[in-house]
Amino acid sequence: AIIHGLPQTNVVILTVHEPEDYLLEVIRVGAKGFVRKDMPFAKLLAALRAVRNGETAISRLMVNRLADELRRIGRPADGKLESLVMLTARERHILAYLGRGASSRQIADRLVISEHTVRVHIHNILAKLGLKTRGEAMSFARKHVDSVSTLNSLH
Repeated sequence: AIIHGLPQTNVVILTVHEPEDYLLEVIRVGAKGFVRKDMPFAKLLAALRAVRNGETAISRLMVNRLADELRRIGRPADGKLESLVMLTARERHILAYLGRGASSRQIADRLVISEHTVRVHIHNILAKLGLKTRGEAMSFARKHVDSVSTLNSLH
């Protein structure tokens, strides 16, 4: 909302931990940085100055995770178990609900998250599996219900 309303504003996500589930999405929507609150003050200040100067501020660990994620997204889905491994546990749970025909509202209520968060997860599922629509995701989930259930039971 900030980036949409004030596009000249540089947004930096300041976090206690480095949740890889959010990294790609916050960068995709326009955040210029993703840094930990517990980093040394001098490094935090340097990161904020770098963002002010047009750079992106992301920790080395998160850069590695971002690169891994981009490599995974770039691979075409082949409809096999390997494609499902690219999904986070939360994404697999949402995919399983999609396979049962659940709406975003129903999934949000069941998982006690917002509908917006469900939509973000569905967007990520589509990207990771190389699918274009929610309907394709539903069909994929139905075809691979045993694989999705097996992976979900491991987490």
